[in-house]
Amino acid sequence: MFKKSKFALMAVAALLLAGCGGGGGLPENATIEDALTVKVAGVDIKSTIHKDFKPGAKRESYRLTVWSEVEAHPLFTEVLTQFVKDYAYDEKKNTLYEFNIRIGDEFSAAATAILADVSLAPNVFGFPDDQTEQLVAGGVLAELTGDNLEWAKEQNVDTSIDSATYGGKVYAYPQTADNGYFLYYNSEYLSLKDVESFDNILAKLKAHTAERTDGLKSSIVFPFEDSWYIPSFFFHNHSDDVTAEPAFSYDTASKTMKTTIRDEAGQNSARGMDRILSEENQAYIKAIDVNDAAEMFSNVDANSKPRIPEALLGVTGTWNSATLKAAMGDGYAATKLPTFTPVAADGTELPQQQMGSFAGSKLIGVLKSDDSMKSFFSHEIAQLLTNKQTQVRRFQTQGFGPSNVEAQKDPAVVADVAIAALGLQSQFAVSQSRSIDGSFWDPTATFGKKVVSQDYGEEGKTVVDFLEEWANAIAPVVVEE
Repeated sequence: MFKKSKFALMAVAALLLAGCGGGGGLPENATIEDALTVKVAGVDIKSTIHKDFKPGAKRESYRLTVWSEVEAHPLFTEVLTQFVKDYAYDEKKNTLYEFNIRIGDEFSAAATAILADVSLAPNVFGFPDDQTEQLVAGGVLAELTGDNLEWAKEQNVDTSIDSATYGGKVYAYPQTADNGYFLYYNSEYLSLKDVESFDNILAKLKAHTAERTDGLKSSIVFPFEDSWYIPSFFFHNHSDDVTAEPAFSYDTASKTMKTTIRDEAGQNSARGMDRILSEENQAYIKAIDVNDAAEMFSNVDANSKPRIPEALLGVTGTWNSATLKAAMGDGYAATKLPTFTPVAADGTELPQQQMGSFAGSKLIGVLKSDDSMKSFFSHEIAQLLTNKQTQVRRFQTQGFGPSNVEAQKDPAVVADVAIAALGLQSQFAVSQSRSIDGSFWDPTATFGKKVVSQDYGEEGKTVVDFLEEWANAIAPVVVEE
C-alpha cells in the first residue's frame, strides 16, 4: 500500500521542494520524498512527481475539491498538504499519484449549492446534519459501508452517528458533536446545588432579588419561544422506560413525524412548563435568546465599573461561551440543564424530571462517484479531516466540540467549561435530524409563545388544549375508516 512520507507539516502557502524534485536529475536511490514537489498557493494544493522517478511505475493524477467553512481552511490546508505527500506512491501497485486539490468556501448552504448543479459538486464537503435528508434525496451522498462504516462508528460517539444516519444507513463522517445547549451560570452568586432544578433556580433568583438595591430582578435567560429549546420539557417523559416511543421521531420512509406528547406524561410536562412561566415567576425569566441578552450577564457597567449582573443564568450553546466568559469573569460556570417539576391533571406536583435537548453534528460527506479511486481518495480525505488529531486541532483553533471518542478525552477539551457541560447534557440529548422535519418549527414556536403569554383564550382552556393543537400540527392523528 502507500508508503507514508516522512515530511513534517510546513507553513501554509509555502513552496515545498524536496531534494531535486523541483528540476534537474534525481540522486541515485532516490525516494519519493526526493522526487515529490508540493506547491501550496492559497486554497490550491498541487503535487508533482519528477518524471525520472520510477520510470516503470504507472502514473495517475486526480483533481479533487473539498468544501468547508472558511475558518477551517488553514487547518484543512495543512492536512491536505500532508495527504498528497502520504498518498504519492503505492508500493504494492507500483503506482504514482499526483493531486490537484482546491478548497472551496461553503458549509451552511452546502445542500442548496450542491443540488443547484451536481456536475459542479465537490468530492468532499462539510454540511450541517439537518441537510442529510436533502442530500440523500438528491442522490449525491455516498453511503458509508465496509471499513469506512466501521471506522466512523468506532471513532465517534453514537449521537453523532445518529446525526449522519438516514433510513438506517450512515451517509457521512461526524466532525463535531457540539450543536446542543446547556446551562451557564454565575458561580459568584449561585452554587451547583442551586442550579440543579428549576425550582431551586427560581427560589434563589427571588432571594437574590430581595437583596438587590438597584431595582432589577435577578433572572434566567431561557428562549421559551424558540422551537429548538421548547422540546426540552418533553424529551424525557419516559426516561425510566427504555422501550417507550420517543417524544418526537421522524419516519424517513413515510416522511412524517410521530409524537407522544399527547399522552399523560406529555400533558404533565406541559403543565410543568406552564408552572415555571406562571405570573409569579415571569419577572425572573427572560424568554429571549442569550444572543440578545449578552449585556445582562456582565459584571461591569458601560463605564467598566463593577455591578451585579441582571442575568445570573442562561441556556444556550458553545457558540456563546466566549461572550459569557468575558461577561461573567471569575464566575463563569456551566453544567447540564436542570430538572423541573411535572404537574398531574389534579394539580399534584410529580417527581423531578430531567430536561433533555436536541443534539446535532457538523458532518463531512463524500460525493457519490463511479470512479473507484476517486471515491477511495475522497473517503481517505474525509477520514483525515475528521480523525482525532484534526478534531483536537479544530477545538483548539475554532472551539468546536469533538465527536471523536478519543478527542473528547483530550486534556484541553476536558478542561473546557462549555464542552464539559455539553458532555454532561449529552446523556439526555437526542438527535435532531432523526427526530423532526421542517413542519416542526412553526407550530412549536406558537405553542411556546402561548405558554409564555399565559393567555389560553376561551375560559376553561388550559395549556393541555394548546399542547393538543401543537401535536396535531406536527403529527396529525390519522383516523382509520
